[in-house]
Amino acid sequence: MYTNKHVFTKGTVIGMIAALTLTACSAGQEATTDKKAEATSNEPVKISMFTNQQGAQAVDPSNPILQEIEKKTNTKLNITWVPVNTYSEKTKVMLASGDLSDLSLVMNVFDSQVVQMATSGAFWDITPYIKDYKTLSAMPAVVWDNAKIKGKNYGIPRPRPLESSWGVHVRKDWLDKLGMKAPETMDEMYAVLKAFTEKDPDGNGKNDTIGITGQVDAEGMGLYGWVEDGWQGWCTRFCPQPTVALHRCYAQN
Repeated sequence: MYTNKHVFTKGTVIGMIAALTLTACSAGQEATTDKKAEATSNEPVKISMFTNQQGAQAVDPSNPILQEIEKKTNTKLNITWVPVNTYSEKTKVMLASGDLSDLSLVMNVFDSQVVQMATSGAFWDITPYIKDYKTLSAMPAVVWDNAKIKGKNYGIPRPRPLESSWGVHVRKDWLDKLGMKAPETMDEMYAVLKAFTEKDPDGNGKNDTIGITGQVDAEGMGLYGWVEDGWQGWCTRFCPQPTVALHRCYAQN
């Protein structure tokens, strides 16, 4: 998520609190003075945000969770919600316009447009401030290193567990039908996927089952990020291990 002089990445509520604090120091002298005055007077700090909308409808300002976040952080959030299926396009338009929110979620920190704007001074270098915030400095160094542009951090990354944030879902009814247990190693997973493909786990007498499905993102392994050793820290580029493992499955149809 990027901040106005402008870069950050949306994470936990605690992480967002830190992001808001940094943003208050970065949006220009007049805005900084206004936000300091608001903080001093205990008035909610007004923060604009540009982020993606996962559901069919945007989150209503009256949403109790949103209101609780505002209460806990003493903020008044003005959020621009953008449908996820058009988010990449809208982000590019927003960045090109220069009319940026205080906080903006950027899905790919290595996008050429983001890199160009960062190196030209459009975004705030937060590298010197990370150590001053307990939640931010607690993130593994590799997370920050993998999110750097030209050696500097212009935003707060959204770290994922090494086994991927989504994990893998295996059909237990198919395992039971084939007399197999839940896989615990990659070799066991391979055996399960092969059986799912070849041994008619749905019992319809047809050769029509698929062992594994998922998607690969433009900047990473996507839903295959769980493949063993696939991610080294918060990896946004292809790593060799998952492609080798997946090629083995592909070669065996």
